[in-house]
Amino acid sequence: MSHLRYSLLVIATLYSATLFGQVRITEQCDSESLLFVGVRVGEKIYSKDTIEFGSKVYNLEPGMYALVREGTLIGDFLLTTFESEEIIVGCDSIDLIKSEVNQVFRGFVRAADSLKVSVYELSQGRAKQILEWCYPQLGLGRIPQSEYTNAGFNRFFCGYLSESQEFLSNTPFFELNLEYYFSKLVSQDSDTLIKYVKTLEECLQGESKLYFLRFALQRFESSKVLGHENVFIDVGIRSIVKGSTVFDSTTDFGILNKAQQLYPNRIGTLVSDFKLFNPSGGTFQLFRSAPGLYKLLVFFDPDCHHCRESFPLVTAFAQKFQDQGVEVYAVSTSLDAGELVKFAGEFGTPKNLSYYFDPNIKGQTFRDFYYLPSTPTLYLVKANGTCIARGVAASELESIFSHLALGLEQ
Repeated sequence: MSHLRYSLLVIATLYSATLFGQVRITEQCDSESLLFVGVRVGEKIYSKDTIEFGSKVYNLEPGMYALVREGTLIGDFLLTTFESEEIIVGCDSIDLIKSEVNQVFRGFVRAADSLKVSVYELSQGRAKQILEWCYPQLGLGRIPQSEYTNAGFNRFFCGYLSESQEFLSNTPFFELNLEYYFSKLVSQDSDTLIKYVKTLEECLQGESKLYFLRFALQRFESSKVLGHENVFIDVGIRSIVKGSTVFDSTTDFGILNKAQQLYPNRIGTLVSDFKLFNPSGGTFQLFRSAPGLYKLLVFFDPDCHHCRESFPLVTAFAQKFQDQGVEVYAVSTSLDAGELVKFAGEFGTPKNLSYYFDPNIKGQTFRDFYYLPSTPTLYLVKANGTCIARGVAASELESIFSHLALGLEQ
């Protein structure tokens, strides 16, 4: 492609991005209820404008829109930058949409699963492109099998997002297809995800980039997959920077604070060492002299209801895996030694489970090193202090240890 032709293509692309699709909505209903146009994003519909009777012309950005009357969805329609549409609205439905894109899209959605590919293959031009934007798996068939790798799928998805973001940002398909990519097309390994989340982020701009950052932060913060919190940490520390806003100032502060607190003891790193005090007065450094091929740190409060519910599972875990080198260190967040002794007497002291606390309120303690949003909080680490699981439930200990520790040794 010559430089001149490339320049003209860029100019044409930039110019087309400034155009707004035009839609004429004609109301043909005796009802006096109002009708509004809303952007359709997932289950949410955000109001754009309100009309009464007759017809009105709207200049709207590309995307998926809904017509709603008194909280009832009348129908959806797609709008692109290159088409004008005319919609005739009855009392309870969209009667006629003069748009090839919408006709093809509706035909695809309503077709039986066995016929959808045929509908797609028979479509042409903008209608076919919109189908691929809404359902990127339709375009995956063009990728050679040699590209069926994390890197190959990432290149495909970067191109897809770069091309479609103007349209996708006003549709529910943006979130759905990001979820499709992260659940179906890329490895769940945290290091791989950190690498490719960043490349997808670089493919986007403006509101689309912000939407992606919000999606990634929410998805990986709430994920139950071990190691995914490392992705949240990376995105949070990179994206919440001075002079920018991702959610709002309060939410951004909370995200950054959590990411920074999680960072030092995240999965795959050497966790912070700290001093332990037993109720009788003895002290030692956890990772310098404490025994255990695998060490389970249980930060708990003797007066916590959830801790008391969970502790029988902790003691059962200690007993079951004591011959595999497991040592359990139950660290009370309370300052009361008597309360800790009473708790230990109630729940038992298997030979590989011991109880500790730190009464120091002036110097640094484990509270300064570890993110403890609630009790109990559990960390499973190797003898050298490498964190292999964090924030897991006591009910998950046996399966996680069998998979991560014993499974690796076999």
